[in-house]
Amino acid sequence: MSMGDRITILVAVRAISATLSVGSWSTNARINAVNTQLNTPVNGASSRIDGVSSQLNARIDDVQEHIRELRELVIDALKHGDPAD
Repeated sequence: MSMGDRITILVAVRAISATLSVGSWSTNARINAVNTQLNTPVNGASSRIDGVSSQLNARIDDVQEHIRELRELVIDALKHGDPAD
């Protein structure tokens, strides 16, 4: 095999390996872009769920406080013998 043939084969091998490397980088970039696009709505939904959960917990706390107040009124009325209306 002549020196020119060897150089041609070497250049061809390097060109193929460079093409494969760039292709894999491009594929990884596309995969990362898809992951980002998929995670964005999930993170948004997660933050909305957290907001709803916080509001719901606040309302439950309010209801529990009202139940305590009503319980105190009922106990106080039973202690003093007030007839229920």
